Amino acid sequence: MEELGISAAKGPMWEETEELIETHYDEQIEFFNSFLDSSYRAYSMAYFGDDRDEVMNSALSLEEAQTKKFQLICDRIGIQGDEKILNIGCGFGSFERYILQRFPHVHGKRQTISPIAFF
Repeated sequence: MEELGISAAKGPMWEETEELIETHYDEQIEFFNSFLDSSYRAYSMAYFGDDRDEVMNSALSLEEAQTKKFQLICDRIGIQGDEKILNIGCGFGSFERYILQRFPHVHGKRQTISPIAFF
């Protein structure tokens, strides 16, 4: 982001959120492993189905539901495999990991302010 003239290390956003980052996002990895899926460590919703009955009766594991979520996102945005993708606030890089496994020619750029996030 620096090459675009956008600083993630200073400014009002950083000053207002630094304490929240320290008390939440910078927990030890074991904390996140206790409730995130083991494949992607995806930090947002999973996709178990289209309607209440499908969701309630789903036999999918959390890992399978995360994979379905990423498949749905890629289908809806029409990823062909040669795109450039910017992910801001990407956490552990779960979406990038999924995309690169299935579309190795996609170019990704990620930006996060948490020092423990990786991919």
